[in-house]
Amino acid sequence: MDKNYWDKEIKEHWFKDHKATLTKQGNLVVIDWRKPDTNIFAVRYVFDGYYLYVSGDIGEAVFKFSDTGYLFAQDYSLDYFEGKLRAYSRERRDFDREKALLELNDRAEDAMDYNGKKYSEDAIEDLKSIINDCSTVREFQNKIHELDLYQFGSEFYDWLPELGSVYPGEIRAYLIGLQMANEQLSKDKVENR
Repeated sequence: MDKNYWDKEIKEHWFKDHKATLTKQGNLVVIDWRKPDTNIFAVRYVFDGYYLYVSGDIGEAVFKFSDTGYLFAQDYSLDYFEGKLRAYSRERRDFDREKALLELNDRAEDAMDYNGKKYSEDAIEDLKSIINDCSTVREFQNKIHELDLYQFGSEFYDWLPELGSVYPGEIRAYLIGLQMANEQLSKDKVENR
C-alpha cells in the first residue's frame, strides 16, 4: 500500500473521531489520543525527557529523540521518526508484494548481471514467484537465499533484500496521531485564551 493510502486511512478512519487530552504528572507529559468512550485505535504517548513511550490498541514502541517536549514531532518526517525507534512490539517492516513486484520490474528493465547481460527471464520469474509466496519481509529475505543471488549482479545485496519493504501502518499512525493530537491541543489552547 502506498503512503497516500495509509495517510488517508489513518486520518479518515483510524483517528477520525479521536480527541486529545494532555496531562502533566511531574516531569512526564501524557497525551491520550482516542475516540471518547472506546479503546479502538487508542494511543497513549508518554514523554519523559528525550524518550517517548507509546502504548495502546495499535502496539507499543519506545523512541529516543534529541529534543524534549511533545510539540517537536510536528516537523518530523516518517523516515526521521522511524530512525528514532528503539523498541517496537512488532516487526519493523511490512512486506508489500505489489511494491516488491513494481520495484523488481523497474530494476529488471535496465539492470545487468555481473557478466554485463540482462537478468535472465527465468531468474526474474523465480524471484516473482518468491515474492508472491511471501507475506513478511523476514520470510522473503529467507527465501531469496534459495536463488543464485549473483545472477542479479554483484550489487544485489544493496537492493534485493529490501524489495517490498515498507514501514508498518502502526509506526506511520504513531506519528500521524501525535501530529493530529498536537494540532488539536494547539487549537484548543488558542480558543481557550
